[in-house]
Amino acid sequence: MSWLYRSFADYLGHPDDYIGVTGFIHNIMIIAYIACLITYVASIKRLQKDRKLDEIIEKKSQNTEIYFEMFAKQLNS
Repeated sequence: MSWLYRSFADYLGHPDDYIGVTGFIHNIMIIAYIACLITYVASIKRLQKDRKLDEIIEKKSQNTEIYFEMFAKQLNS
């Protein structure tokens, strides 16, 4: 990509334009990288929250099954 810009901006004659555009593109890439990291961290936190909710629901269902098993044993006794 840099060779394309050099051919239009005459890199040998005006390097300030080339450096400015390169810096601008660099800043855009940094912003995109940070946005990806924020999205990744947010998705990991959401997955952990969903996993905790699933564990709580599973634990409650196991407790309910144990309760009904104990209740059935008492009825059969």
